[in-house]
Amino acid sequence: MTHIDGDHVEGVARLLQDRRALRLGIGDIWFNGYRHLSAVPSDGLGPEQGEYVTALIDRDRLSWNAGVSPPGGPVAVPAGGSVPVVDLPGGPKLTLLSPGPEQLTALRRTWRGALRRAGMEPGDTAEALRRLGERRDLRGLGGDALGGDGLDHSEANGSSIAFLLEHAGSSLLLTGDGHGSVLASGLRRLLAERGLARLPVDAVKTPHHGSAANVTDDFLALVDSPRFLFSTNGAVYGHPDRAAVQRVLRSRTGPVELVFNYRSATTQTWADPPWPHTAVFPAADGILTVDV
Repeated sequence: MTHIDGDHVEGVARLLQDRRALRLGIGDIWFNGYRHLSAVPSDGLGPEQGEYVTALIDRDRLSWNAGVSPPGGPVAVPAGGSVPVVDLPGGPKLTLLSPGPEQLTALRRTWRGALRRAGMEPGDTAEALRRLGERRDLRGLGGDALGGDGLDHSEANGSSIAFLLEHAGSSLLLTGDGHGSVLASGLRRLLAERGLARLPVDAVKTPHHGSAANVTDDFLALVDSPRFLFSTNGAVYGHPDRAAVQRVLRSRTGPVELVFNYRSATTQTWADPPWPHTAVFPAADGILTVDV
């Protein structure tokens, strides 16, 4: 789970409640909870959605961040040294690019404040489960926090887990709602290790649903991909932003495929444009399959 914004965590909270009824086995959960936001271990929980997910994981004693080093620690990129690489069962390789210590520290402050405003106490698993049982309309932390520079400064988005997934010759760059600057920093470290100027990747999931505050020229200059994925229906914030899509197109010298998981007013505009690209939408049954 990339981070604690409502549109990323609400489904997980519901799924974990129904896990036993669904007979769903979970090998390991990757999620940075409040206890992972400080070098000092903490039993504190997070604000609302993060609190609920933490309580459900603890209640069911599920494996949590066991695949990182050290096991049970934060999913994060250290300030120095090589970027973390995790070998997954079956052969896939995962290279972490975000978040870093600075983003987790910033989130810790926001998390504590949001928890207090919600009238919740850190570490009260019973209370979190009680509230979760009463509320299905889980409330998020709010909208984008944009600064005067037009960039995303939301602590929650900045803490997004982002990684490069490689398997059997194919590769995907999954960015969550990550900040363009943080993603670029992780990519530069990876590129330096591999001796590359740009990262060749089969598909890129654009950060933050295609927000212009996250899809930056700096980030795009470091990736070389023929395919960009946009996960949004545009209902709340009108994503993807036109400026973000245009940046993607400008960053490419060859053919590019824009893949949208919804056909909406904000995505349909790219179906027949004067740009050298192909737009892909779900089939009539709503299913969208991407081969890489």
